[in-house]
Amino acid sequence: MEVNINFFDNMSVLKTFSKLYKLSENEIMRLAIETSVADNPTVEFIRKSGIKLDTVDIRNVTLHCKHITTINDNFDSLKKYGLLTLDKALTYPTPLNRFLLEHDISMDIVNRDIYYNNRRIHIIESDEECEDCFYGSECQEFVDFMGKPTTLSYRNMACDYRDEINIIRSKLYHDKCEIEVHLMGSFKDVHEYSVVRNYPEILMTIENLIIKLFKEGTHLQRDWQAQQNNKYYCIDFDINIFDFEFITKGKKLDYSDYCDCFEYNVEPIYDMSSASANFFGNVFIIQKGLGILRHEEPTDYGQILPETEIKFENLEINEFYM
Repeated sequence: MEVNINFFDNMSVLKTFSKLYKLSENEIMRLAIETSVADNPTVEFIRKSGIKLDTVDIRNVTLHCKHITTINDNFDSLKKYGLLTLDKALTYPTPLNRFLLEHDISMDIVNRDIYYNNRRIHIIESDEECEDCFYGSECQEFVDFMGKPTTLSYRNMACDYRDEINIIRSKLYHDKCEIEVHLMGSFKDVHEYSVVRNYPEILMTIENLIIKLFKEGTHLQRDWQAQQNNKYYCIDFDINIFDFEFITKGKKLDYSDYCDCFEYNVEPIYDMSSASANFFGNVFIIQKGLGILRHEEPTDYGQILPETEIKFENLEINEFYM
């Protein structure tokens, strides 16, 4: 039986809590209010409700997501590919890919290269030596008083090239190009997040990189907004809780949030490595759900695993105005 949790809707949270944890809605609200003054409201709610975290099966739990984006091709790309991870959006024949090519920018993500007007920006890791000095100076400026090369950690900050590639390296290689979504928050939290209702965030990253490295303006952000038929949308859809990067792996909340709940299991937990996905997922659901039920309006995000397929037919798309 699928259980959908919509953290944007108080009544939905109440009803799904009742279904998932086998408690009446009245009992849930009583405990939510009663435990709100406790030192640790989540732990106190779990203790008083008698929930055994490892026995509540969350395999069929889906979380409601919101994703803000701009679209200018009448959904053609979205219909063909569904929601794409960043690497695919940059390399497939999408509006974003075509837009960058029109501005003389191409991405070779596999080989870690960005080309601007046929000039190469190679994205090395912070612990790697440069293949060739970006400025052609072989790091002559970065030597210590003995004439020896300075450490990589120093050069990562002192060298403009090594410093400036840090953000795009994180987006493309460390964050797995995952689709980030809103899992809870107010209308303002969702719709005014970053720059995504105006243009893809990666355009700001690329434009800033080119300005810093080449001292040239590309006007990517301005030109994207000026495109004909460019509109912004909020896309709603549901994703299984196991298709998120951190929620069922014990990496979404603070370490202490999990440790405080170790005793509320059937099977004993001695450390994080012995805890189950059910345990981690239920701690997250209960902590965040209680905040919603108490009208605290928490804000949180989710990173969807890159192999997750998000088809067009499973999306609810609503247009908004800038």
